[in-house]
Amino acid sequence: DIKLLSPHLFWDVDRTQVDVHKHLPLIISRVLQYGKIEDWKMIQEKVGLIKIAEVARELRSLDDKSMHFIANLTDTPIEQFLCYKLKQSIPPHWNF
Repeated sequence: DIKLLSPHLFWDVDRTQVDVHKHLPLIISRVLQYGKIEDWKMIQEKVGLIKIAEVARELRSLDDKSMHFIANLTDTPIEQFLCYKLKQSIPPHWNF
């Protein structure tokens, strides 16, 4: 139930309009990056670690800490994450 997750995770959307199945990538992304430990435990219990890792691998944007967390937890190489691949394709700024 989306109402059980921390309210700060969905500050920019109407929580009543969030469908758990349709918006699962949004929910997983928000919980990984901004969620409390209680939020993490709840989605892990409801969705399962395998499904969370599967969805996280397809996220276009995920911070390094969250990516490494889920990668280490599931023994998934970071090279399999889309956010890692996209990050590598963007050239860095000059380093003086």
